[in-house]
Amino acid sequence: MSEASEQFRATYGHLVGNSENPNRLLLIRHGEVTMVGRPYGQLDVPLSEEGREQSRTLVERLRPYRIDAVYSSDLARARWAAELIAADRGLRVEVRRELRERRFGDWQGKTWDEIKAAWPDLFERYRNDFLSVAAPGGGETYLQVRDRVMPLVGEMVGDGEGRQVAAVAHAGLMRVILAEALGMPLANLFRIWLDPASLSIVEYHPNGRQVVRLINGK
Repeated sequence: MSEASEQFRATYGHLVGNSENPNRLLLIRHGEVTMVGRPYGQLDVPLSEEGREQSRTLVERLRPYRIDAVYSSDLARARWAAELIAADRGLRVEVRRELRERRFGDWQGKTWDEIKAAWPDLFERYRNDFLSVAAPGGGETYLQVRDRVMPLVGEMVGDGEGRQVAAVAHAGLMRVILAEALGMPLANLFRIWLDPASLSIVEYHPNGRQVVRLINGK
């Protein structure tokens, strides 16, 4: 632990985590994709060439971190980086559908202008309540995303102390995990900015406290 971390825990230990060696979740957003300006959700959109290069760079950036396991969404844009990271550590990727992006149903792949034109009333409801309004055709709400991913977070992080795992996933889902760790209302999700191939880190302590150590690291 760094001197700054020791000082912080000595001062605020009664309010934050109670472990000097907490479990940590390294949340990694996939790289840039070929589709922009529209909700692609669970479409299996490929990485752009820039996104593949960002994924390769992640391997070097993560070298200072011990990683005990690598998890990934089953969508190709996340698995591409996860496979590189796992291979560098001699690990195999644990692929989990729970790490998928929010499902946008019939809206997936359309521009927002197309969505507004085809579903004007529903679009207006969504614009005013993006948290709990779902797209037609099997879309999810962010509340449903939270319900499917948070049990997996507990599984990935596990019990005890000192476990450190990486999960390559998607911006919407990562915002949910970070908001839960911060105790932040999900309605404020988009106050968290996450760039492609960014790294965020959450600590999980035996006393149940969670500490966000990094958001959108590059």
